[in-house]
Amino acid sequence: MKGRNSLVAVGGIVCVLVLGMLLGACGGGGSSSSSGSTSESEASETGQASTEGSGEGSASGESSGVSSAAFEEFSAPIKWPGPNTPVTPPPGKSITVIICGSQGITCVRVGEGVEAAGAAVGYKVKVVDGQSNPTVWNQAVQGAIAEKADGIVLAAVPPALVSGALEKASASGIKVAAALSVLGPPVDVKVELDRKAIAAANSAWIAKDSGGNAKVLVVRDDEFPETKVTSDAYKPDLEAECSGCTVEDEVEFTLALASQRLAGEVTQALKQHPEINYIVQPFDTITTFVKQGIIQAGKSGQVKIVGLGADPPSFEALAEGTMAQSLGTPAQWMGWDAVDGLIRTFAGKPVPKLNKETQSNYEVPERFVTAETPEPGPSGWPDFDYQSHFEELWGK
Repeated sequence: MKGRNSLVAVGGIVCVLVLGMLLGACGGGGSSSSSGSTSESEASETGQASTEGSGEGSASGESSGVSSAAFEEFSAPIKWPGPNTPVTPPPGKSITVIICGSQGITCVRVGEGVEAAGAAVGYKVKVVDGQSNPTVWNQAVQGAIAEKADGIVLAAVPPALVSGALEKASASGIKVAAALSVLGPPVDVKVELDRKAIAAANSAWIAKDSGGNAKVLVVRDDEFPETKVTSDAYKPDLEAECSGCTVEDEVEFTLALASQRLAGEVTQALKQHPEINYIVQPFDTITTFVKQGIIQAGKSGQVKIVGLGADPPSFEALAEGTMAQSLGTPAQWMGWDAVDGLIRTFAGKPVPKLNKETQSNYEVPERFVTAETPEPGPSGWPDFDYQSHFEELWGK
């Protein structure tokens, strides 16, 4: 990917030290404008985030399903998805953002978005490294309570694993937003990805890129309910795309053991099923290990990775051609969404209506990212000025 190698250094491996119960969103997830959350009732625009240049293959004549519609949708230009109702930020507020862990680039990017949005409205923002440890997450919530924070943002920290601390925060009048992982006890603001849409989008891309002849290895992490939804959908979605698209095998892993085992398990699957020509992964956290597995199997240049998140760890893989496409996730944008939601709760105003299917108050644009995708902006992908939209809503 032209000009992106400078970003690789910040990639890191996302949440590889996580405990077995760690969140399902460390690497990012998928969101579709067609099934994403609508904003307030007056917001009629749909989010059409994204990027160009996905795949050069053409789907076979037997490809039907949602291939054409989904491919076009996830290749469409970005449009502002809302919210559209102005709100005046109450002054003098403080926010504590708890990131899953400093090695988790996606949750770090959400934290960066919270910091930038907070600065735009003059809020004090404290970032706490959750160290990929539920004990530390709970301590961080307790610390925010002791420091009398006005709001908390959980960045890929599952509410279910800090439920007791959240109850105390709520009792103290603290507003809570959750981003990238929202299942569990209720919070005031949810910013989540459309997990089912990920499989539909990537299946459509694979069908087109392969010319309707994709033999797929699904790499899955079922410890996370969110990513399990996507992994379960690949088989039926691929089969709906084209008769020649099949899931040949699956490799299950956990983040805690990914660095020790995943490459070898990918290698074994590729040797047992030499016909495999695509690998789908639940998040780009594991790109390095999947690449190693391909190399060890002697399949370099024969197997394409289709990823999720378009995080820096995958930029090198896109540039060298090992990764063919990654469904890009605008993590910093999600941080701005979370702050917008907190502002509205601080002001006593409603947040955008919850989409019950995606469990999100905000539609999160996501689109195909390939080596031909235009350069990302200073805040990463996508290069879309969502910040000005928020600032206009906030009167800044």
